[in-house]
Amino acid sequence: MAVITLAALFLGAWAAHRPLARWYILREARARGVELEFGEMSLSMEKIVLGDCRARLEGVAGVSLRADAVTIALVDFEPKRVDAKKAAVTIEGPIEERVRGLSAWTRRHEEAMRVPAEGDVRVDWAPWMSVSGRGTSAGDGSGRFEGDAAFEGTKLGLVGVRWARGAPVTVGLGKGDPEGAPVRAVIDIDKTPMTATVTLAPLLVDAAAAALGLTAPPAMRGARAEGTATVSLGTPETKGMPQGNASFEVTGWVPPHPKELDGIVFGKKTKLGASFEITPDLAEVRISKATVEAGAFRLTGGGTVNRQKDHARIRMDLSGAIPCSELGVSVVKTHVPGLLGDLIGGAARMGLGGNAKVAVRVTADTRKLDDARIDQSVVLACTLGR
Repeated sequence: MAVITLAALFLGAWAAHRPLARWYILREARARGVELEFGEMSLSMEKIVLGDCRARLEGVAGVSLRADAVTIALVDFEPKRVDAKKAAVTIEGPIEERVRGLSAWTRRHEEAMRVPAEGDVRVDWAPWMSVSGRGTSAGDGSGRFEGDAAFEGTKLGLVGVRWARGAPVTVGLGKGDPEGAPVRAVIDIDKTPMTATVTLAPLLVDAAAAALGLTAPPAMRGARAEGTATVSLGTPETKGMPQGNASFEVTGWVPPHPKELDGIVFGKKTKLGASFEITPDLAEVRISKATVEAGAFRLTGGGTVNRQKDHARIRMDLSGAIPCSELGVSVVKTHVPGLLGDLIGGAARMGLGGNAKVAVRVTADTRKLDDARIDQSVVLACTLGR
């Protein structure tokens, strides 16, 4: 709200009558790219107070601002600090267009941001995201925000935001300081298309699920996940759909599989990767080039995540091929331990050719991940000899 209150910079003599003072404030606000309305006002030598403020920024569609009250502290008739009470910012429409519009407006009206400001702020990106907390602007193009975030009513926890002139915006989820947050996003607002790089620090799957009001599947409890995702926000060329790539590693979990595949699905780590695109209404994530790797086991495929009002439905179709020679060794060692198993396994490796085709379909509801359905099929196309 600093830009709104800055309009009072050039008030005339304090003896001017109230209608003239109101006219002057509105005129100066308009000259600085702000269409301002307010209710009551209070003027003194130490401060100016505007009540019930409402504003829109010139040339920035889909963004509106309001505050119950804005107080400008004065020293020698110059504003030195601004405080907004119960400020609210509402954003509607594509986030990239709105951020670019705000960035362009700031460049056109740099003088409007030179007074330090702070206030309790609620930001609503209608109808999905909302954050509430306290924001501070240093008056030099830098600032910070700390508060709580929610997505369609689901609490996401503490969020911290930092920004500075000419630098990417940094957002952290889980801590007020983005640098130490378990989930951290660096958003390059000057890049076209706008790009966000999200980093997930090593994090217990149980804790991450609980923070989102979910229950981790039993097999994944105690596992740790980490990785990165890069997202390019929607542009006209992509029909408004954000697109990106993700790569994660889960330690302490491997995909469900028959015990006969223990020799192939070995180790304690699973690598996950995918390309994806998100519909402009955020209702669907379309996943392609998905990979699941555990030991010598590798599946590829794709799927969708469809968001409902309070949950999401997941469907993935994955497939892969296992050399029959390796499959034979794994099966033999499962049922014939020791030296004899090694000998028979060696013979299987030498004598079997072809592949076993594996297909896996996963369907799940985020409200009951414990009941996720996993359908597996194996088609043998093995031959004797190579």
